[in-house]
Amino acid sequence: MIKQNNKTPPPASPLALEKEVSGEKRPHHKKFEQILERLFYAVDAANDSELARALDKTPQAIGAARDRDNVPSKWITTISERWGYSADWLLHGTGPMMREGQDIPVTRLAVETKGLKCEEPLQTYGRGVRLGSVDLVHIPKVKARLCAGSGSMETSDDIDGYYAFRSDWIHRKGQPGRMVLMDVTGDSMEPELRDGDTVLIDQSKTEILPGKVYAVGIEDAVMIKAVDVEPGQIILRSFNRDYREIAVKPGQMNGVRIVGRVVWSCREFG
Repeated sequence: MIKQNNKTPPPASPLALEKEVSGEKRPHHKKFEQILERLFYAVDAANDSELARALDKTPQAIGAARDRDNVPSKWITTISERWGYSADWLLHGTGPMMREGQDIPVTRLAVETKGLKCEEPLQTYGRGVRLGSVDLVHIPKVKARLCAGSGSMETSDDIDGYYAFRSDWIHRKGQPGRMVLMDVTGDSMEPELRDGDTVLIDQSKTEILPGKVYAVGIEDAVMIKAVDVEPGQIILRSFNRDYREIAVKPGQMNGVRIVGRVVWSCREFG
């Protein structure tokens, strides 16, 4: 897992993009479908629902765009900022696919010499690109808090870089378009997870499997806990025996959300 270089020029302004995708220069149907295909590719979405989640929209918003034959400029800006794609490539399919500074090759040797202990050997080049015969996907690292109203992790204002994974490996873990990385805070999950460890969370996996580890939202905060189900309640458990388990009864569920399942973890020795 290697952090991408985030020193990139700003994406095209929403006003400039609006001129490209709406008004007098509104694209015809074929061009609209081509743009939409590139958006699907960029966020690794298989359907309208997955694209909508990546954009923090509803599936109805995608349907409305199809009806209007018009891609909102904000969607281009969002994907360019979050995933590092060139706005020109998203709109026209021309020029470099990634924004300048996003496609910096890092060898496996560099991973090993930085003292990173990960569960899988990784190479990185950038999201949605190919290094030799290897396809790679990169995932945003976010702050441990929820978006207001949506119940998903914050992925707009506080992205702390992007981290690359082999596409074949990460697709076996779940839905990359719904994944985020987050640092563990505190010692409640020791010895398995320590303060400062990084976990990969698949937000598409919210069904509770007893004993599995999840990101759990309580109000607007997110904590990592093992989750069990008992009659009439769910139990949030810490691996550290110094911490009590938390019983959540039906009347308390409004403030508690299962954000996603932890599918991988990584520890850095500095």
